[in-house]
Amino acid sequence: MAIVAELAESRNPYRARALEALAKHYEHRERNYAMALELTRSALAIADTPQARRREERLRKRLDSPRARKLALS
Repeated sequence: MAIVAELAESRNPYRARALEALAKHYEHRERNYAMALELTRSALAIADTPQARRREERLRKRLDSPRARKLALS
């Protein structure tokens, strides 16, 4: 994961893909949806792809759900 994080930090042709990979990691492994959304939006700023748009929408819905708000307050 360190190499992917390094690619995401610097300007290079693989930066958008690295940000998407980090977003997937935070969404699926860490269950940190806010961080996954932030990384997805960073990837979208570099390269607007349909996959990233779908991930952004899914994460936004997940964070806006009443259950997510309840868990955040706990």
